[in-house]
Amino acid sequence: MTALRNYGLLLLNALGLLGCVSFALAISYNHNLRADLTPGQTYTLSPHSLKILDGIRQDVQILAFVRKEDPRNGYLQDLFWRIGLRQPKIRSRVIDINRNPALARAYRADAYGSVIVESGARRKNFSDVREEYLMAAILQVTRDYEKTVYVLTGHGEHDVTDADRNRGYSTFGNVLEQEFYHVKPLSLLGGQAVPSDAAAILIPGPRSALLPEEALKLDGYLHSGGSLLVLLDPGEDPSMEAFLHRYRLALPAQAIGDGDYRLAGSEPLSARVPQKSRESTVTSTLDSDPVFSQFGPIDVQPGDNEQFDILPLLSTSPNSWAISLRGPMLPDNLEFDQTRGDRRGPFPVGVSVAVRIAEPQAVEEDQAVRRAGRMIVYGDSDFASNQFIDLLGNRDLVVNSVNWLALEDTLMGVRPARKVAGKEQFFVSSRQNYAVFLLGVVIEPVVFLMLGLAVFVRRRMS
Repeated sequence: MTALRNYGLLLLNALGLLGCVSFALAISYNHNLRADLTPGQTYTLSPHSLKILDGIRQDVQILAFVRKEDPRNGYLQDLFWRIGLRQPKIRSRVIDINRNPALARAYRADAYGSVIVESGARRKNFSDVREEYLMAAILQVTRDYEKTVYVLTGHGEHDVTDADRNRGYSTFGNVLEQEFYHVKPLSLLGGQAVPSDAAAILIPGPRSALLPEEALKLDGYLHSGGSLLVLLDPGEDPSMEAFLHRYRLALPAQAIGDGDYRLAGSEPLSARVPQKSRESTVTSTLDSDPVFSQFGPIDVQPGDNEQFDILPLLSTSPNSWAISLRGPMLPDNLEFDQTRGDRRGPFPVGVSVAVRIAEPQAVEEDQAVRRAGRMIVYGDSDFASNQFIDLLGNRDLVVNSVNWLALEDTLMGVRPARKVAGKEQFFVSSRQNYAVFLLGVVIEPVVFLMLGLAVFVRRRMS
């Protein structure tokens, strides 16, 4: 009788546990409570995607033409489900192309994996089914305009069409096009003026000096409410340094070293930039530190000019130092040396400048209405190159900068990570590497040794 009673209690407990689990699953399903435990948050929409979806005001249809046995179908259906749950105006279907050939021909889906995104009379066809490309297609069919970003040329700048790993900017150019920007080259030589449709002008690492007439055109553009993104390497272009001096900014011929935040195994000149401003959406939306290489400080000059609002966006750690550029950067001369003019950090390496301009109408009416030109300056141009742009927060930083300059605040945020199957990026700073070594190689063995000695002594004494 006792055994029967015990079995009955066990069955009752099992039924109770099953009921509790079923109840919890029902609640999570009805209220969309999910926990994404994947390392890269594979099944979670990025903050950038959420902002795009929240801004949609018209109906959008997504059609994916796939094979029934395609292993990507599960991920695709889950992605569509998450998008539809966030934005009900988006309807999606996964269609077996072999069973619906006429529909596939009507949409010109001539390959397995073709995805059609359409809204009204606008349609986008692509085949790389990833979150970032899907969001880019949604932007292209829902936005009524395309802003133009001009890239200054003629001074050895980085080229947004160049696929070279070290100097090329082709990845950056492709990302801007995904954000629905039209990227064009710009030369200000001769009588060429700044185009009236310029949402922003990019000056990516010039190696030769700008002519005075070019600097005057850029200055006039900025003072008329334009936007500039300036990426400069230390000691490269004295003419740009003279241009920035008008805005109380100085770029000394120094490179920054940081032993604490350098990537493990690399030299101190390539390091994470840990201090990010929370006052600007350019940096407050970043979830990872950017990585700069052979970058320089940006000194903000003292002054009481109320025409400029200057905000440091990025700063190095207090243990960083600035090395005077008087020769090649060799491993034996990277240490701090005050006798050669080296300085202790922290240093701003990214700065935003707002130029307040009184409107002509406001001046006539004696009103204080103002609009601002915008400029962002970084003490490094390599972080946006093909070699570095996908490291940690680099891509989000440079694209957020363009969006802020182009007054596209709704596009700010962390974008989906570029994932390669079977590979996960893992970055460890020198300080973190030392902490792991100390914990795993020193502290943990010592703790177990002390516990063993304590047990041994206690047994001998008893």
